[in-house]
Amino acid sequence: MAIPPTTKAVGLLANDIMKLTIFTRKVDCDDSRAGFFHDWLYKLAERVDFLSIVCLEQGKHNLPDNTEIICLGKGRLWRFLRFLYKNPIRHTDAVFCHQCPIYTILSWLPAKIFRKKLLMWHTHGTKTRKLWLASKMADKILTATKDSFPYDNNKLVVTGHGIDTDALTLSDTDEGYLLYIGRISPIKCLEDILWTPHKKIVIGEATDSDYLVEVQRTAYNTTWLGGLPHNKLTKYIQDCSVLISASRTNSLDKVFLEAMACGKPVLTSNPTVANILGKYKEQLTFSDRAELLLKLEKLLKKSKEERKEMGDYLRRIVVEHHTLDNLCDRIVKETE
Repeated sequence: MAIPPTTKAVGLLANDIMKLTIFTRKVDCDDSRAGFFHDWLYKLAERVDFLSIVCLEQGKHNLPDNTEIICLGKGRLWRFLRFLYKNPIRHTDAVFCHQCPIYTILSWLPAKIFRKKLLMWHTHGTKTRKLWLASKMADKILTATKDSFPYDNNKLVVTGHGIDTDALTLSDTDEGYLLYIGRISPIKCLEDILWTPHKKIVIGEATDSDYLVEVQRTAYNTTWLGGLPHNKLTKYIQDCSVLISASRTNSLDKVFLEAMACGKPVLTSNPTVANILGKYKEQLTFSDRAELLLKLEKLLKKSKEERKEMGDYLRRIVVEHHTLDNLCDRIVKETE
């Protein structure tokens, strides 16, 4: 595989790694769920000489010249044959597998054969056999917070999440609605927030059609927008009163951090999110519907000055611990 000259490598870390291979599900800047990762790829391409991206699906993208996309397409057999034919691991310096444990499992043998460092990224608290196996195979496991990975492992590296704080600016606009962004599935417990009388906007794709029908039937004063391109979400976040979620999974969903970066309060029952809220933890967390309504009413009654003070504090948490530039620097450093 011919390696083109570096066109975007910058900073001191650029010489630490010449070639990096990334495995991810989808490359598409407009995708409602995977669109954010396009920004990760762009930033990582700035830090290496050449970036190979292996994905299952490919959509719209605008990546630098020092990148290539290897789309494996559909069909397990064809994916496997295309992977063998391209064999990007042989020509790389390190491998970074994003989120899905199966990528780490399938990359392990060629990474060992060609003596390449194998890194995996995972932020979800659910234990699975595949995740356990992948954690044994990876050389290092990167995650957003210490609560975001369910197994004790001496390979674990806490990096913070990757939020583009330059694109997400503070906003004092309040259009008077509660906002939910995420998958529409039973694990998200939408029924615990949609019963409230307040105006609500729900953005996200349904992964369970029966559950969607159920929550739409019982929801009150709710607008459903379906899945939207990732770059269309910022306006809704900046205009909302509160970002709200009843999910209890031990994962730090990036949408919480995106709202905090915009200075918006987040009301949550997620213990992992609760642990990063600092002095506002008590005000911004709930355990049941009664507490949700009580905390929500108190939030909505705050003065403009109180909301600004809270918003500034929440944004500082993101800027200090969860910026995209810092994450990409750390990923490159951990491949050494």
